[in-house]
Amino acid sequence: MVLGIVLVAGSGLYIQNNSGREPDPCEQALNKAASFMTGGDAASARNQTMMAMAACNGEAQTKARHMLAVADKAIAARAACERSVRQIGSMIVDRRLTSARNAIDQLGSTCVDGAVGSDLRGQINVGLASAASADAEARNFLAMGDLKSAREALDKVVASNREFSGLTALRQELQTALRTQERPPQPTVVSSSPSVSQSVPPVTKPHHVAPLPPVSPPAVNVQSEMAQGFLRDAEAALRQMKFDTAKTYVESALRVDPKNSQANVLSRRIRERELQYLNEETSIK
Repeated sequence: MVLGIVLVAGSGLYIQNNSGREPDPCEQALNKAASFMTGGDAASARNQTMMAMAACNGEAQTKARHMLAVADKAIAARAACERSVRQIGSMIVDRRLTSARNAIDQLGSTCVDGAVGSDLRGQINVGLASAASADAEARNFLAMGDLKSAREALDKVVASNREFSGLTALRQELQTALRTQERPPQPTVVSSSPSVSQSVPPVTKPHHVAPLPPVSPPAVNVQSEMAQGFLRDAEAALRQMKFDTAKTYVESALRVDPKNSQANVLSRRIRERELQYLNEETSIK
């Protein structure tokens, strides 16, 4: 940037010193190139410096060559910035906010200090805050034993930031709570040995005790219900072409219910649809 200012100032001085006569094509090209560089239009500045290179001689041509190098550098930097901004935008859409934040922190200030950079940072910060809030809700519901609400809060974490640092631990805690809830209570063992007493109790006629009815299994399998919920979310994400999100939900369903055959079928559907989508995009381009 400093080099650009120096070159612009030098070109202005050159033109000013030669203003007493009719400007020739060299002077006109340098003047326009300097004006475009000052306005931030490196592409137009480059076009004018190319004209100056052809029209100028001696010292003026050297200045044109320097201005051309500055313009090329500015164009390359702008292209790299725009490419990085597009990648960060894709990360945000895909809810990979941790990667998006790291990527935007690595960009130079000239690239992200404008309105676009501020908007990207705002989206990232909102998503990170939403994920942290949902994580706190999920852990609160776990502490209260409300596993259904905890699972819904877990979904909010995934929907906000798939790369949330505490996501794996939260899933494990929820699965542990589910297994604990489904584990049947251990029967109380009553000792059959008679208690020692100083006096012999009178012999009484034994009473007939009716057998207890068998304990029926729970009406709802909580793990299966949670797995179905994850699969419904995966179906919804697939309809929206959010393939990575759909895969994440299927993985969550398999962690909760590893023997769920529907999850494996849906996983294949997601892969096939993603491949079809990529092929269509490639054909269009």
